[in-house]
Amino acid sequence: MIKAKKEEIFKVFRTATTMSSSGKTKNGTTFQQQSPLRNGWETLDNALQALTLSATRAQYYAAAFGTRTRGLTALHVAASRGDLRVVKQLLEKATINVDTKAASGQTSIHLAAAKGYTEVVKVLLDKGADIHATAGRRWGALHWAARWGHVKVVRVLLDKGADIRATTDSQRTALHWAARWDHVEVVKVLLDKGADIHATTDRQWSALHCAAYGGHVEVVKVLLDKGADIHTTADSGWSAFHGAASGGHVEVLKVLLDKGADIHATDDWQWSALHFAASRGRVGVVKVLLEYGMNIEEKTIAGYTALDLARTPDVVRLLMVEAATGISNPISDSSV
Repeated sequence: MIKAKKEEIFKVFRTATTMSSSGKTKNGTTFQQQSPLRNGWETLDNALQALTLSATRAQYYAAAFGTRTRGLTALHVAASRGDLRVVKQLLEKATINVDTKAASGQTSIHLAAAKGYTEVVKVLLDKGADIHATAGRRWGALHWAARWGHVKVVRVLLDKGADIRATTDSQRTALHWAARWDHVEVVKVLLDKGADIHATTDRQWSALHCAAYGGHVEVVKVLLDKGADIHTTADSGWSAFHGAASGGHVEVLKVLLDKGADIHATDDWQWSALHFAASRGRVGVVKVLLEYGMNIEEKTIAGYTALDLARTPDVVRLLMVEAATGISNPISDSSV
Protein backbone atom coordinates (compact mmCIF):
# COMPACT_ATOMS: atom_id res chain seq x y z
CA MET A 1 0.00 0.00 0.00
CA ILE A 2 2.76 2.43 1.01
CA LYS A 3 4.83 1.49 -2.00
CA ALA A 4 1.87 2.08 -4.30
CA LYS A 5 1.27 5.46 -2.68
CA LYS A 6 4.89 6.42 -3.21
CA GLU A 7 4.66 5.54 -6.87
CA GLU A 8 1.48 7.59 -7.20
CA ILE A 9 3.10 10.62 -5.56
CA PHE A 10 6.17 10.34 -7.73
CA LYS A 11 4.00 10.16 -10.87
CA VAL A 12 2.06 13.29 -9.92
CA PHE A 13 5.27 15.12 -9.05
CA ARG A 14 6.65 14.33 -12.47
CA THR A 15 3.45 15.59 -14.06
CA ALA A 16 3.64 18.86 -12.13
CA THR A 17 7.24 19.53 -13.10
CA THR A 18 6.63 19.12 -16.85
CA MET A 19 4.53 22.28 -16.81
CA SER A 20 5.82 25.18 -18.84
CA SER A 21 5.43 28.82 -17.92
CA SER A 22 2.07 28.81 -19.72
CA GLY A 23 0.73 26.26 -17.26
CA LYS A 24 0.62 23.38 -19.76
CA THR A 25 2.33 20.03 -19.74
CA LYS A 26 4.52 18.78 -22.54
CA ASN A 27 1.59 17.01 -24.21
CA GLY A 28 -0.46 20.22 -24.31
CA THR A 29 -2.97 19.51 -21.55
CA THR A 30 -3.29 21.70 -18.49
CA PHE A 31 -2.08 20.51 -15.14
CA GLN A 32 -5.64 20.55 -13.82
CA GLN A 33 -6.76 18.29 -16.67
CA GLN A 34 -3.98 15.79 -16.19
CA SER A 35 -3.92 15.70 -12.39
CA PRO A 36 -6.85 15.18 -9.99
CA LEU A 37 -5.19 17.68 -7.66
CA ARG A 38 -5.65 21.40 -8.10
CA ASN A 39 -1.99 22.43 -7.97
CA GLY A 40 1.53 21.44 -7.08
CA TRP A 41 1.24 22.65 -3.50
CA GLU A 42 -1.68 20.32 -2.81
CA THR A 43 0.34 17.54 -4.37
CA LEU A 44 3.21 18.29 -2.05
CA ASP A 45 0.93 18.58 0.97
CA ASN A 46 -0.44 15.12 0.29
CA ALA A 47 3.05 13.78 -0.16
CA LEU A 48 4.16 15.16 3.16
CA GLN A 49 1.17 13.63 4.89
CA ALA A 50 1.53 10.28 3.15
CA LEU A 51 5.20 9.60 3.75
CA THR A 52 7.36 9.69 6.85
CA LEU A 53 10.52 11.77 6.68
CA SER A 54 13.11 9.44 5.18
CA ALA A 55 15.84 9.18 2.63
CA THR A 56 13.25 7.71 0.27
CA ARG A 57 11.05 10.78 0.44
CA ALA A 58 14.04 13.07 0.01
CA GLN A 59 14.90 11.19 -3.16
CA TYR A 60 11.33 11.53 -4.44
CA TYR A 61 11.29 15.22 -3.69
CA ALA A 62 14.69 15.77 -5.28
CA ALA A 63 13.80 13.78 -8.38
CA ALA A 64 10.56 15.70 -8.79
CA PHE A 65 12.38 18.98 -9.00
CA GLY A 66 15.22 17.76 -11.18
CA THR A 67 17.85 17.86 -8.42
CA ARG A 68 20.38 15.15 -7.75
CA THR A 69 20.24 13.98 -4.18
CA ARG A 70 23.96 14.20 -3.30
CA GLY A 71 23.16 14.02 0.36
CA LEU A 72 20.21 16.38 0.11
CA THR A 73 17.27 16.08 2.44
CA ALA A 74 13.75 17.25 1.67
CA LEU A 75 14.49 20.43 3.63
CA HIS A 76 17.56 21.16 1.53
CA VAL A 77 15.61 20.88 -1.69
CA ALA A 78 12.64 22.89 -0.41
CA ALA A 79 14.95 25.67 0.83
CA SER A 80 16.90 25.77 -2.44
CA ARG A 81 13.62 26.07 -4.35
CA GLY A 82 12.18 28.76 -2.13
CA ASP A 83 9.27 26.54 -1.14
CA LEU A 84 8.36 28.45 2.00
CA ARG A 85 5.21 26.48 2.70
CA VAL A 86 7.03 23.18 2.47
CA VAL A 87 9.92 24.41 4.59
CA LYS A 88 7.46 25.37 7.33
CA GLN A 89 5.68 22.01 7.12
CA LEU A 90 8.90 20.07 7.34
CA LEU A 91 10.08 22.04 10.32
CA GLU A 92 6.75 21.81 12.15
CA LYS A 93 5.66 18.24 11.37
CA ALA A 94 8.88 16.29 11.53
CA THR A 95 11.85 15.75 13.76
CA ILE A 96 14.48 17.34 11.62
CA ASN A 97 17.91 18.87 12.07
CA VAL A 98 17.77 22.30 10.49
CA ASP A 99 21.58 22.31 10.20
CA THR A 100 22.02 18.97 8.44
CA LYS A 101 24.72 19.28 5.80
CA ALA A 102 24.52 18.05 2.23
CA ALA A 103 27.50 16.36 0.61
CA SER A 104 28.74 19.83 -0.39
CA GLY A 105 28.74 20.88 3.26
CA GLN A 106 25.88 23.31 2.66
CA THR A 107 23.00 23.57 5.07
CA SER A 108 19.50 24.70 4.19
CA ILE A 109 20.26 28.29 5.11
CA HIS A 110 23.20 28.35 2.69
CA LEU A 111 20.99 27.13 -0.13
CA ALA A 112 18.23 29.62 0.60
CA ALA A 113 20.68 32.52 1.00
CA ALA A 114 22.41 31.71 -2.29
CA LYS A 115 19.08 31.84 -4.13
CA GLY A 116 17.83 34.97 -2.40
CA TYR A 117 14.84 33.45 -0.63
CA THR A 118 14.52 35.98 2.18
CA GLU A 119 11.42 34.55 3.85
CA VAL A 120 12.88 31.04 3.85
CA VAL A 121 16.03 32.37 5.47
CA LYS A 122 13.94 34.08 8.17
CA VAL A 123 12.01 30.88 8.94
CA LEU A 124 15.18 28.80 9.14
CA LEU A 125 16.77 31.32 11.50
CA ASP A 126 13.62 31.39 13.65
CA LYS A 127 13.88 27.61 13.89
CA GLY A 128 17.45 27.80 15.12
CA ALA A 129 19.55 27.51 11.97
CA ASP A 130 23.21 28.20 12.69
CA ILE A 131 23.92 31.56 11.07
CA HIS A 132 27.67 30.96 11.43
CA ALA A 133 27.73 27.51 9.81
CA THR A 134 30.17 27.16 6.92
CA ALA A 135 30.25 24.87 3.92
CA GLY A 136 33.12 23.86 1.67
CA ARG A 137 35.91 26.46 1.43
CA ARG A 138 34.46 28.09 4.56
CA TRP A 139 31.56 29.80 2.80
CA GLY A 140 28.85 31.04 5.15
CA ALA A 141 25.31 32.17 4.37
CA LEU A 142 26.46 35.81 4.24
CA HIS A 143 29.10 35.00 1.64
CA TRP A 144 26.56 33.21 -0.54
CA ALA A 145 24.07 36.08 -0.32
CA ALA A 146 26.73 38.71 -1.04
CA ARG A 147 28.19 36.73 -3.95
CA TRP A 148 24.82 36.58 -5.70
CA GLY A 149 23.72 40.09 -4.83
CA HIS A 150 20.76 39.32 -2.59
CA VAL A 151 20.65 42.54 -0.62
CA LYS A 152 17.51 41.69 1.38
CA VAL A 153 19.02 38.43 2.58
CA VAL A 154 22.24 40.24 3.46
CA ARG A 155 20.30 42.69 5.60
CA VAL A 156 18.43 39.89 7.39
CA LEU A 157 21.61 37.95 8.11
CA LEU A 158 23.41 41.00 9.45
CA ASP A 159 20.44 41.98 11.61
CA LYS A 160 20.45 38.45 13.04
CA GLY A 161 24.13 38.56 13.93
CA ALA A 162 26.07 37.20 10.94
CA ASP A 163 29.79 37.92 11.26
CA ILE A 164 30.57 40.62 8.71
CA ARG A 165 34.31 39.92 9.16
CA ALA A 166 34.07 36.19 8.42
CA THR A 167 36.24 35.03 5.53
CA THR A 168 36.23 32.15 3.08
CA ASP A 169 39.32 30.00 2.63
CA SER A 170 40.90 32.66 0.39
CA GLN A 171 40.41 35.23 3.17
CA ARG A 172 37.68 37.00 1.22
CA THR A 173 34.95 38.69 3.16
CA ALA A 174 31.39 39.24 1.98
CA LEU A 175 32.53 42.70 0.85
CA HIS A 176 35.16 41.19 -1.43
CA TRP A 177 32.60 38.92 -3.05
CA ALA A 178 30.05 41.67 -3.53
CA ALA A 179 32.69 44.01 -4.99
CA ARG A 180 34.05 41.34 -7.33
CA TRP A 181 30.63 40.58 -8.79
CA ASP A 182 29.34 44.15 -9.12
CA HIS A 183 26.64 44.12 -6.45
CA VAL A 184 26.78 47.79 -5.56
CA GLU A 185 23.72 47.79 -3.26
CA VAL A 186 25.17 44.91 -1.25
CA VAL A 187 28.47 46.77 -1.03
CA LYS A 188 26.66 49.83 0.35
CA VAL A 189 24.81 47.78 2.97
CA LEU A 190 27.96 45.99 4.09
CA LEU A 191 29.88 49.25 4.42
CA ASP A 192 27.01 50.87 6.33
CA LYS A 193 27.04 47.89 8.70
CA GLY A 194 30.73 48.23 9.40
CA ALA A 195 32.53 46.02 6.88
CA ASP A 196 36.28 46.60 6.87
CA ILE A 197 36.98 48.41 3.61
CA HIS A 198 40.72 47.76 4.05
CA ALA A 199 40.48 43.99 4.62
CA THR A 200 42.63 41.97 2.23
CA THR A 201 42.60 38.44 0.86
CA ASP A 202 45.34 35.84 1.01
CA ARG A 203 46.85 37.60 -2.01
CA GLN A 204 46.46 41.00 -0.35
CA TRP A 205 43.62 42.06 -2.61
CA SER A 206 41.31 44.70 -1.19
CA ALA A 207 37.68 45.13 -2.21
CA LEU A 208 38.90 47.94 -4.48
CA HIS A 209 41.24 45.53 -6.27
CA CYS A 210 38.31 43.16 -6.82
CA ALA A 211 36.03 45.85 -8.19
CA ALA A 212 38.66 47.48 -10.41
CA TYR A 213 39.80 44.19 -11.92
CA GLY A 214 36.18 43.29 -12.61
CA GLY A 215 35.50 46.63 -14.27
CA HIS A 216 32.73 47.61 -11.88
CA VAL A 217 32.84 51.38 -12.03
CA GLU A 218 29.94 52.12 -9.67
CA VAL A 219 31.37 49.85 -7.00
CA VAL A 220 34.76 51.50 -7.43
CA LYS A 221 33.18 54.93 -6.93
CA VAL A 222 31.37 53.82 -3.76
CA LEU A 223 34.54 52.28 -2.30
CA LEU A 224 36.60 55.39 -3.02
CA ASP A 225 33.92 57.66 -1.57
CA LYS A 226 33.96 55.51 1.59
CA GLY A 227 37.69 55.81 2.01
CA ALA A 228 39.28 52.89 0.16
CA ASP A 229 43.04 53.33 -0.24
CA ILE A 230 43.71 53.88 -3.94
CA HIS A 231 47.43 53.22 -3.50
CA THR A 232 47.32 49.91 -1.61
CA THR A 233 49.06 47.06 -3.39
CA ALA A 234 48.62 43.31 -3.53
CA ASP A 235 51.31 40.73 -2.80
CA SER A 236 53.27 41.46 -5.98
CA GLY A 237 52.94 45.23 -5.81
CA TRP A 238 49.82 45.11 -7.97
CA SER A 239 47.45 48.05 -7.49
CA ALA A 240 43.79 48.54 -8.35
CA PHE A 241 45.02 50.75 -11.19
CA HIS A 242 47.03 47.87 -12.61
CA GLY A 243 43.98 45.66 -12.29
CA ALA A 244 41.79 48.04 -14.27
CA ALA A 245 44.45 48.34 -16.96
CA SER A 246 44.91 44.57 -17.19
CA GLY A 247 41.18 44.04 -17.50
CA GLY A 248 40.77 46.69 -20.18
CA HIS A 249 38.35 48.76 -18.11
CA VAL A 250 38.69 52.29 -19.46
CA GLU A 251 35.97 53.92 -17.34
CA VAL A 252 37.37 52.47 -14.13
CA LEU A 253 40.83 53.64 -15.16
CA LYS A 254 39.57 57.20 -15.65
CA VAL A 255 37.83 57.21 -12.27
CA LEU A 256 41.01 56.04 -10.57
CA LEU A 257 43.10 58.65 -12.36
CA ASP A 258 40.65 61.40 -11.42
CA LYS A 259 40.89 60.25 -7.79
CA GLY A 260 44.67 60.46 -7.76
CA ALA A 261 45.97 57.06 -8.83
CA ASP A 262 49.69 57.07 -9.64
CA ILE A 263 49.88 56.51 -13.38
CA HIS A 264 53.58 55.63 -13.14
CA ALA A 265 53.27 53.07 -10.33
CA THR A 266 54.93 49.73 -11.04
CA ASP A 267 54.70 46.29 -9.47
CA ASP A 268 57.59 44.24 -8.05
CA TRP A 269 58.82 43.45 -11.58
CA GLN A 270 58.59 47.09 -12.68
CA TRP A 271 55.53 46.49 -14.80
CA SER A 272 53.43 49.63 -15.21
CA ALA A 273 49.78 49.87 -16.20
CA LEU A 274 50.96 50.46 -19.78
CA HIS A 275 52.93 47.21 -19.78
CA PHE A 276 49.91 45.28 -18.53
CA ALA A 277 47.55 46.87 -21.02
CA ALA A 278 49.88 46.39 -23.99
CA SER A 279 50.60 42.77 -23.12
CA ARG A 280 46.87 42.01 -23.01
CA GLY A 281 45.87 43.91 -26.13
CA ARG A 282 43.86 46.56 -24.26
CA VAL A 283 43.99 49.24 -26.95
CA GLY A 284 41.46 51.54 -25.27
CA VAL A 285 43.47 51.57 -22.06
CA VAL A 286 46.73 52.12 -23.92
CA LYS A 287 45.20 55.12 -25.66
CA VAL A 288 44.04 56.66 -22.38
CA LEU A 289 47.38 56.10 -20.68
CA LEU A 290 49.23 57.77 -23.55
CA GLU A 291 46.80 60.69 -23.46
CA TYR A 292 47.60 61.09 -19.77
CA GLY A 293 51.31 61.25 -20.57
CA MET A 294 52.77 57.81 -19.93
CA ASN A 295 56.28 57.26 -21.21
CA ILE A 296 56.37 54.33 -23.64
CA GLU A 297 60.11 53.89 -23.05
CA GLU A 298 59.66 52.69 -19.47
CA LYS A 299 61.09 49.20 -19.04
CA THR A 300 60.36 46.21 -16.84
CA ILE A 301 63.08 44.54 -14.77
CA ALA A 302 63.60 42.21 -17.73
CA GLY A 303 64.15 45.20 -20.00
CA TYR A 304 60.86 45.10 -21.93
CA THR A 305 59.03 48.19 -23.13
CA ALA A 306 55.28 48.26 -23.78
CA LEU A 307 55.97 47.88 -27.49
CA ASP A 308 58.03 44.76 -26.82
CA LEU A 309 55.06 43.27 -24.96
CA ALA A 310 52.30 44.40 -27.34
CA ARG A 311 50.15 41.53 -28.56
CA THR A 312 47.71 43.01 -31.07
CA PRO A 313 48.17 45.00 -34.29
CA ASP A 314 46.16 47.97 -32.98
CA VAL A 315 48.32 48.30 -29.88
CA VAL A 316 51.53 47.88 -31.89
CA ARG A 317 50.41 50.55 -34.36
CA LEU A 318 49.41 52.97 -31.61
CA LEU A 319 52.71 52.56 -29.76
CA MET A 320 54.80 52.82 -32.94
CA VAL A 321 53.10 56.07 -33.91
CA GLU A 322 53.63 57.39 -30.38
CA ALA A 323 57.29 56.39 -30.55
CA ALA A 324 57.73 58.13 -33.89
CA THR A 325 55.78 61.32 -33.22
CA GLY A 326 55.11 61.53 -29.53
CA ILE A 327 51.42 61.89 -30.36
CA SER A 328 48.97 59.02 -29.87
CA ASN A 329 47.15 57.98 -33.02
CA PRO A 330 43.35 58.15 -32.64
CA ILE A 331 41.66 54.78 -32.60
CA SER A 332 38.04 54.42 -33.65
CA ASP A 333 35.48 53.66 -30.96
CA SER A 334 34.82 50.28 -32.57
CA SER A 335 38.37 49.14 -31.79
CA VAL A 336 38.38 50.31 -28.17
